Amino acid sequence: MLQYLRTHTWLQLLLLSVVSGALFTISALQHGWMNEYYSAAAQAGATGWKAFFYVSFDSANALSIDKPPLGIWPSSIAVALFGFSWLAIAAPHIIAGIGTTLLLYLLVRKITGKRYGLLAVVLLLSTPIVSVIFGYNQPDSILLLLLTASLYTFYIFLAEGTARWLIVTAVLLGLGAMTKSLQVIPLVAVYGAAFLWIRKGKIKKDSAALIVSGGVFALLALWWPLIVSLTPPSERPYVGSTTDNSPWSLLFGYNGVERLTNSEQVRTQDDLRFGGEPSVLRLYNEEFGPNSGWYLLLLIPAAIGMFIRTKAPPKRERRIVGLSLGWALVYGAIISGMHGIVHGYYSSVLAVPVALCAAFALKWSIEWYVRKTPKRWAVLPLTLALTGFMSAYLLHYSPTPLTPYAPLLAALSVLTGAALLYRAVPRRAVWALSLGILLVGPVSFSLYMLSHTQTGPFPSVRATSTSVAVPAEAIAFLEDRYTQERWIVATEATGNAAAVQLSTGKAAFAIGGYNGTDPIVTVSDLEAYVQHGELRYFMTSASPVYSTLSPTLRAWIETHDTVYQDEQVLIYDLTK
Repeated sequence: MLQYLRTHTWLQLLLLSVVSGALFTISALQHGWMNEYYSAAAQAGATGWKAFFYVSFDSANALSIDKPPLGIWPSSIAVALFGFSWLAIAAPHIIAGIGTTLLLYLLVRKITGKRYGLLAVVLLLSTPIVSVIFGYNQPDSILLLLLTASLYTFYIFLAEGTARWLIVTAVLLGLGAMTKSLQVIPLVAVYGAAFLWIRKGKIKKDSAALIVSGGVFALLALWWPLIVSLTPPSERPYVGSTTDNSPWSLLFGYNGVERLTNSEQVRTQDDLRFGGEPSVLRLYNEEFGPNSGWYLLLLIPAAIGMFIRTKAPPKRERRIVGLSLGWALVYGAIISGMHGIVHGYYSSVLAVPVALCAAFALKWSIEWYVRKTPKRWAVLPLTLALTGFMSAYLLHYSPTPLTPYAPLLAALSVLTGAALLYRAVPRRAVWALSLGILLVGPVSFSLYMLSHTQTGPFPSVRATSTSVAVPAEAIAFLEDRYTQERWIVATEATGNAAAVQLSTGKAAFAIGGYNGTDPIVTVSDLEAYVQHGELRYFMTSASPVYSTLSPTLRAWIETHDTVYQDEQVLIYDLTK
């Protein structure tokens, strides 16, 4: 049976699909509606072409979400085909995870064989943020699939020089821009540097393919915001998270430069900073470390193998590691230095290149050790000891069942590293033990996440739930009095609105957008909606600690009668 499995690629791919799909489905089972903001948009998109195309937050098309459409469209299509459920919303992201897993395996297998292809997959699937992101409805899962596919096609282009693979790479990166805007640009820069280095003598030959690829990328990246900008504002939803209702402000501002520079956007009312302070060690802090910091130290032997010239690894191996190393280092540097909005799940973009580099780093380190390569044979024991020690350190960030044993794991890492340096030991058994110790921490965190419920916009292996809960009694109050208005209720921001929409299937109007600060409506607008019978109720927190609604709007709303109140919310009747 094992021999049959080893000789049949399709069976290997089927087994990997089943294992990864089961892992991501189990993860999704723990997350309910996941990110309710995106779930509400997927629900709305299944109700009509306009809400679908503009990725409206509500089916009444008052507001669009603050991301390009490709991260939401697959879930909207699934909801339209199979009905509204958590599985329909999560399914495209689970499939994206399976696809990413298979692409990584096929790429590494193509270059160096099945054994290390499987090792790369083990490292990927044991990275805790991977289990989270592919069981959640963040656009990052779709993005990671597209970036991984682009790595595969760009590697083939560099190896074969065939123009069509460069164009396919441009298509994939363009689709990535349709998923998370400018987040693909750093990888475009990495590919550009690799192209200039490896194909520098063939630029003239490749010029036509470069022009076509650049045009394809620009077209795919910009056609949707261009159409939105040319559509009269009265005929489309307001562009969420902007102050001027412009998709270009969203693309280059809120989702662009401001992510790097605007520190005011990340301060909470307690003057804390999302994601911690920018620093070279940010990827090891409590927000990023448990998510994706486990194998980062393995980038060091990967870099050593890349840049040595004496008895260097094969060129094809060094080429794919060079691309992946560039990917990991550029995105790692950006995340470490971001002053704007940054969350732990952003580090999911590092998972594939780090897993790939780590697999080759271990391969090369073992070869140097076995061959007693001068000056490099000690890389394996030192790397395993340091990585195992750091893995034990990261365990302290959450109370997993193995956290109390972190000191023991750290000691074992140092001892096995020392034993390998001594060399008078059964080498394979010791380095196998060292690799096992490396996996204990990330697997422990992954299992911890799989046993804890998590919802809200900030998925993390630390299993924090930040969703907004609206009492069932309040929702029942609104449903009992709903008489086909355009919106069942208006709210300050999308938190309460999403909870109502997901429960009732009816549109809710977040008059301040995602954060409550978008200038979507004026008092005159609300008065007109009420007079035309499109809106009746407004819901807000019963004890607001921090309100972002403009004083003018709040003052007008508070002149009306309160018709429902409990410990969590109160509802105003805007007709009284």
